[in-house]
Amino acid sequence: MRTPTAQGHDCADPEVLACCTLCQFMTLAIASASSCTRTHPVAFTQASSAIARSLSGVASVYQAPGLRGAAVARQGSATRSSPLACSRLHISAVSSTASGSTLSREKSSRMSAEVPPATLPGTPKSFLIGEEKLISMAKHVFETSSGQKDASVLSDDFRFEFPIISLSRKDYLNVTGTFNLNEAFPNLDPHPYHWRVDPYEPNRVWFTTRVTATHDGPLKFFKTTLKPTHKQVYGAPECLSYTFNEEGKVTSFTGGYIMDRRVGNTKKMGALFGILAAIGGPIPEPETIPYAFFILSRRLRAIVSGVLLSGLATFSL
Repeated sequence: MRTPTAQGHDCADPEVLACCTLCQFMTLAIASASSCTRTHPVAFTQASSAIARSLSGVASVYQAPGLRGAAVARQGSATRSSPLACSRLHISAVSSTASGSTLSREKSSRMSAEVPPATLPGTPKSFLIGEEKLISMAKHVFETSSGQKDASVLSDDFRFEFPIISLSRKDYLNVTGTFNLNEAFPNLDPHPYHWRVDPYEPNRVWFTTRVTATHDGPLKFFKTTLKPTHKQVYGAPECLSYTFNEEGKVTSFTGGYIMDRRVGNTKKMGALFGILAAIGGPIPEPETIPYAFFILSRRLRAIVSGVLLSGLATFSL
């Protein structure tokens, strides 16, 4: 139910309705008392102060700190103002409440911003190489097939970090050198775009790819060779990055992280796994039991290999 306020406006909010009702009473009381202001100034002052304290009490009940503050601030001026000015008290009070809420939200936002975002360990706060040059360097690295055609762009401590694979510089060059993607996919095109420097990691360049290709040649995958299927590959948008040191060498290469698994025909996967999935290669689809066994078996082999190599090294010593 909507009720007209002292100023003739409709009011549906119960809290504001209570304030408006009190202000109506205050206006009538002050109007009645104003006629005897000259003969009874002390009585008029006491009445105005009592009304202001009542308005402050209403604000306390409804948990409106801005309203309560406005009432207290107006208490002294109410004894000297006209009935018309006093009747407008609730307008300033409601405005003060809205301002208080805005300030509270801004303060909360500032407090949240004090928590810094996570970054890669060892990330510098500033970087000597500017953004334009860094992006140009990243594009050059991409043209070398991420160091496969020119390993000089990679640092000695280079790391290849993809979703389930982590390789050193030596292992990365050895493993990727066995793949013949250009022969298997003569029209392979990653379609790189959206090159940008990370605002929190000034030595990292991110970019996006949408791979397209046609399987028209034999594909070597470890000890397996997949015959041409002539199937087309439509990769999902994939996010990759290069991290550089001050010498301009790439210290890490990340990728394989698709940005929308609904796009393309790579069965929710990126990088080489996505390409293999699109042509029907021996890659199980993610979120399935075979995929879980596939991941576990690979990790188990890596653990066993690590243990054996460690044991051989110890035995050699």
